[in-house]
Amino acid sequence: MNLISNLKIIEKISIYALITCALTYITIIMLYYFHTENGINDTLISSFISAIGGIIGGLIGGIVAFIVSKIQIQNVQDTKRIDELRKYLNVLKSLIIEIEYNIRILRLISRDKSYITSLESEIWYSVRFDANNFLPNTIFNQLTEEHREIKDMKAQELDEYKDELVNIDKMIATNEKIVSELKKIEDKVKDSIGIPLINL
Repeated sequence: MNLISNLKIIEKISIYALITCALTYITIIMLYYFHTENGINDTLISSFISAIGGIIGGLIGGIVAFIVSKIQIQNVQDTKRIDELRKYLNVLKSLIIEIEYNIRILRLISRDKSYITSLESEIWYSVRFDANNFLPNTIFNQLTEEHREIKDMKAQELDEYKDELVNIDKMIATNEKIVSELKKIEDKVKDSIGIPLINL
């Protein structure tokens, strides 16, 4: 829960407190009126006022305690959510770095196939289970397919990867599109937790 939400709750509490005070004041005035008009016993009035004060005080205390407890629980939940989003950001940044590196290597491979062994997938295989929980299915499936392609290219076990059948330009275009989508997601996550884009 952010500061604005907390201030709104405090504002509501203040309004309720003012209303309660006003009703208490009106009740006291009415009691005084009946006392002077009807000769009600002072002890009875004092007891009644004390009872009302105790009830109102208990209600206000209970409401305040409930709201404070709710705010604390919400703050804990928000902190946990922000921690998860920061972890999400770290995964996104790591993937973007690896894919951009592979794009550069793919451009070299288009001229010299000896660079195939320089392609990397370590980051993807270390974060893919976490990534599956938050990446859109289309992007996750594309990443899975591209890294399977990279794995097969490096292994050179299948016939289609032993000749010139691999469309390197298509792989470069696909990976560039994936990076673009990941950066859009990264910006949205940063915005959702209030992190300036230049800070991360």
